[in-house]
Amino acid sequence: MNTGVSFKEVTENMREALAEAKTAALENGVPVGCVITDGSGNIVSRAHNMPGKSLLVHGHAEILAINEAAIRRGSLNLTDCTLYVTLEPCPMCLGAIESAGIKNVFYGAKRPDSIPQPSASSGAPPVSCLGGILEDECAAVLGSFFAEIRGAKGR
Repeated sequence: MNTGVSFKEVTENMREALAEAKTAALENGVPVGCVITDGSGNIVSRAHNMPGKSLLVHGHAEILAINEAAIRRGSLNLTDCTLYVTLEPCPMCLGAIESAGIKNVFYGAKRPDSIPQPSASSGAPPVSCLGGILEDECAAVLGSFFAEIRGAKGR
């Protein structure tokens, strides 16, 4: 995957996504965070999971960040953007990423239920995904959250 993005930039942006994930955890949401950068590497949007708090079924970090980026840029076309997310995108989010024209995705932890997802048949260029970015840190945030939930249920 040749994205023209440096390793330093990838890790810095994943740290920003991790900060969003930690915010979600503080709000009792599943700790997934996302940032989107433009072609110059500037962060144009950031978001974290909010399905429970917002009562939005589609309140995933990626969807919220894509919506924010489109609004800020005044365009649904995000072809020059790169998305960073702490957990491998689900099929719904991959569809939104492809629809927005985002070609490069970096993610941290792999989804436990992950299966290879075919690209949607929208005619858009395929999305390139590279995982394992700060994987241990991303997985630890998720693991702590779910361990706390399991502990609370056992009380």
